[in-house]
Amino acid sequence: MDDQLCGFLDESKKPVRDPRTRRESGAGDFYVVAAAVVLQGHLEETRSELRGLADVLGADLHYNELGRDRRIEAVERIDAIPFWDGYLFETAQPLTSRHNPERRLRDHTMAAAFIALGADEGVEHLVLETRGKPSMGFTQLDQQDHRVLQRLRNKKEVPYTLSISHETKTEPLLWLADVVAGARSDHLCKVYDEIYPLLCHRIRRVHSVLDR
Repeated sequence: MDDQLCGFLDESKKPVRDPRTRRESGAGDFYVVAAAVVLQGHLEETRSELRGLADVLGADLHYNELGRDRRIEAVERIDAIPFWDGYLFETAQPLTSRHNPERRLRDHTMAAAFIALGADEGVEHLVLETRGKPSMGFTQLDQQDHRVLQRLRNKKEVPYTLSISHETKTEPLLWLADVVAGARSDHLCKVYDEIYPLLCHRIRRVHSVLDR
């Protein structure tokens, strides 16, 4: 089982900013889902590397909670960690919530990720950050992801053996996906242009997800 591919997915959604004023431009939001794919046999070593990085930074790797300089440091150190490949799934253009309700946007983007990773790349298990609340038993919103997967199975767009599960932010490998997604959305939305290029060579493929 050490050669089984596992993917860890996280999302980032940010408004486009005017590069001159740094204020929201009104052009809409980019939505990005990042996947970090790791062999089963390398999971524990990669987790250990990420925990060590968190110790260096003095905090868990939650990209949006880091300032610019610490974002750069996190990206540079993550680049030095072996054993992972990145994939990106992002809207082809900035979108407004009026035309793209967030749930539909997530469903559409996750479906693209499930197909690309499960059918094209041979990933067998995907871990997503839970969106549930303790009072809801961590189930209601997460079940929607399972419904998306089941629809794809029914249409034979993904292998029936592809599975998903949900974890909290205590899973270090979700930090990796979080940093990749945050750096990419920073770049697309003109927040910080200089961070994503430090990591872009680790991204095997960028998928442009069209609205439908």
